[in-house]
Amino acid sequence: MRKEFQNNFDRTKTQERKSDKNYIERTFQIDKNKKIINSTIADFDFQTPKPIIEAILERAKKGTYSYTYVTDDFYYAVKL
Repeated sequence: MRKEFQNNFDRTKTQERKSDKNYIERTFQIDKNKKIINSTIADFDFQTPKPIIEAILERAKKGTYSYTYVTDDFYYAVKL
């Protein structure tokens, strides 16, 4: 198994809804001091892999945030 998927990533101080006890208490009226098991599937408990972070940063450097189109590179990567 790849290293990225073996280590849990502490998200309790990242202001993410899944791990923010204050958000959970306000939204679901659950006492934040109770032990809860959050069973959402949208967030993973591992850090984003470096190639994805780097790709996002490179795109952000362009300084434009409009709609883009899917390139042949995308389809090639999906076929692999």
